[in-house]
Formats: sequence, C-alpha cells, structure tokens
Amino acid sequence: YLIQSETDLAFLSWTIYNDQVYGGEENKYTSGINTYFYSDVCFKQTKNLDLSAYYWQPIGISYTRDGTSADRYFSGNYDGGGYTVSGVFTPAGSGDAYSYQGLFGFIRGRSSTQRASIANVGVIDSFVQGYDYIGGVVGEAWFYVDITNIYNTGRVSGEENVAGIAGESSFSANIINAYNTGSVSGSSYVGGLVGMSTSITTITNAYNTGLISGTGNYVGGVVGYADYNATVSNVYNTGIVSGSSDVGGVVGRASDSATISNCGVECAVITGTSNVGIFVGQNASSSATIENCYAIVDGDLSPYGSNFGTVTNCLWIAGGVKYYLGTDFSGFAWLNTDSCPIPKGLSWMGQFWTEDITSQITSSSDWTKWVA
Repeated sequence: YLIQSETDLAFLSWTIYNDQVYGGEENKYTSGINTYFYSDVCFKQTKNLDLSAYYWQPIGISYTRDGTSADRYFSGNYDGGGYTVSGVFTPAGSGDAYSYQGLFGFIRGRSSTQRASIANVGVIDSFVQGYDYIGGVVGEAWFYVDITNIYNTGRVSGEENVAGIAGESSFSANIINAYNTGSVSGSSYVGGLVGMSTSITTITNAYNTGLISGTGNYVGGVVGYADYNATVSNVYNTGIVSGSSDVGGVVGRASDSATISNCGVECAVITGTSNVGIFVGQNASSSATIENCYAIVDGDLSPYGSNFGTVTNCLWIAGGVKYYLGTDFSGFAWLNTDSCPIPKGLSWMGQFWTEDITSQITSSSDWTKWVA
C-alpha cells in the first residue's frame, strides 16, 4: 500500500486503533489478548508528510485514550522511502492513556520469520511526549522487529523508557543505522537512542548529538539501560548527559551479559550524583562487557562509575590527560585531527591511518596515564 498523503497515514493509525483492519480480515491475526495488524503487508511512503494538523494517534497501541487495555500492534513493514514526517505531536499526561507514544506506538512481529519493520524515515520538527514508553520514532519495539535507516530531530519527553528513537527495544528488536539530534528528557531509563534495551537486542551504527537529561536513574547518551544479552556496538555520543544515579556517556547501566563495544564519546559533559562514568555509569553484572571504546571528555571522569564486569581495551582523554585500560589495541586506528586513537568500526567519524598503538603506551594492570 502507498502512503501518499497525511490522510493515508492517519487512516493507517485509525484502522488499528479502532480494530477496523483495511484490506480484509486476512490482514489481522488474533492470539489471546494480542492482535497483530498487517503482518506480511508492506507500506511505502511517497513524499514528505506534515502531521501538524493532527492530534497524533500513534500507529499501534497497548491502551486506548481512556486507559483501557487494548493490545493492537502494528506488525507490518513500513518503508518511509527516504522521506520525513514532521509535526508529530502527542499530549503530556500520566498513566497508561499517555503511554506508548511516538510516530508508532507499539510495533511487534509475529515470529522470527514474520518480523515487523520500520525503515528509511526521519521524524523532524516534532514534540513527542507522554508518560511511559516514549520514543521519537516508536514507543516500544518488542518481539522480532527491525528498525533501520531512521532518525529523529524532534523533542522527546516522558517519565520512564524515553528516548530519541525507541522508548524500549526488546526480544530481538534490532536498531541499525540510526541517529538522534533532538533533546530527550525524562526520569529513569532515558537514552539518546533507546531508553531500555533488553532480551537479545542489537543497536549498531548509531549516534546521538542531542541533550539527554533524566531526574532519576539509568541515563545514557545512547542507551539508558542495556540488559540481558543486549549488544550496543559502533555507536557514539557527543551530547550532554545528566541524571541522578547510573549515568554514562554511552550506557547508564549495563547488566546480564550486555556487551558495549566500539563506542566513542566526544566532548560530552556527563554529570550525576552517583555512579557516573565516561562509557557506562554502572557495569552491574559479572557477565557485562565494555570493550574497544574511546573518549574525549571534559572533567576528571573515570571510564565507569562502578564496575562488577569487564572493562577492557579502552582509551580516553579526561580533562586533557590521556589514559588507557587493557593491552590489545589492534582494533584501533589513529584520528589525525588530534592524534586520539579510536576503534576502526567508528571510521565515519574522521580520517585515519593505521599505526601500532602498543608502541605508544606503557604496560598496565589497571587504567594508566597514556605515554604518547
């Protein structure tokens, strides 16, 4: 189906909200209390759309506007065609009626072979707000979802699970090639890209430059909380990050086999009251790993606020002093603008030439000043 106008997109939202599927009942599947709309159906946007005339109802819901439970998911495939959607406005409030807000509210696949997807679209000039599960693009991506080539430049605000792209991504929900430049504010589980990432999810080739602020815990420049086999790789943050506890330039808190790798933090200001770190606020599990990361930050910050897992092969400049942690830097290259080594996976950030970094450092059992 072609999405050729604002009315087309609003109609797609209306069909799910009102349980009135378009194209016949074969485009709707019900299992228990869950209803999946448009599984295996493709939608293609054909131009830039402006939704500023609408009080926007996100596509896919978990609750109606009066707070009644109604699990009606968008389970199809949406291709934005490289166009944008502007003027996405959702109202502020507390409780279930104001949860799952974004261009899409709740997107969920039916199985590993019937995945839902959003691709090739940017949300601009918008203000997405609400209570829980608030994202510039999608409130919650849950269970076999692929989100690729997407971005948000609008403002996002909520209470918990708040982020520039997805409030939460879980159960094999992957976010690839994404960025956020808009400001994001909330209480806890606040991130530049994702508020909460859990249950075998992947976030890769992504970055944030927006201001990220939380009044509570688990606030990160890229992800607020990465849990249970979440993988965050090839990402960077240049935005200011502030929160209370577990505040990190990349991830606020990492736990339960989470892996944070090939990450960069540049010129970011990171502040909080406890467990504040350049890369991660708290590496909370013995099975969580942070590796191959680099940073240039203001102030005398440590790579982590507290660490119970593994942090290795990281380099950072804090307050003008160079440090390193680990011994194997073969995966790094030199950035020729300031001679700061960064992971090769972040090659889009600048021009490099290859050099053996082991000749540039001294031996170490913990993080040590880097002797150039």
